[in-house]
Amino acid sequence: INDLQHERLGDLVIQLTSPDGHTANIVDRVANGTGLNTSSAGFTNVTLTDDALDAIQSVSGNITSNKDYRAAVSFRDEFRDLPANGTWKL
Repeated sequence: INDLQHERLGDLVIQLTSPDGHTANIVDRVANGTGLNTSSAGFTNVTLTDDALDAIQSVSGNITSNKDYRAAVSFRDEFRDLPANGTWKL
């Protein structure tokens, strides 16, 4: 996620939809947004990957820029055996 800003990150649900229409919530109301009200809250150069150490759902402070996080779901499990070719939607 290159640059996504929102005053209340806890309100955001980010979905990924595969070419065959399967949709998963990859970010689901991160904890740091529950009371946060700041124009600087957001995702800047954040990569969601199954191999990251820290889960995006466990962030209690600011989301660190230029960092890898695990998504709310496992990409391997959620999209296994689905066609990879085609248009993906975020």
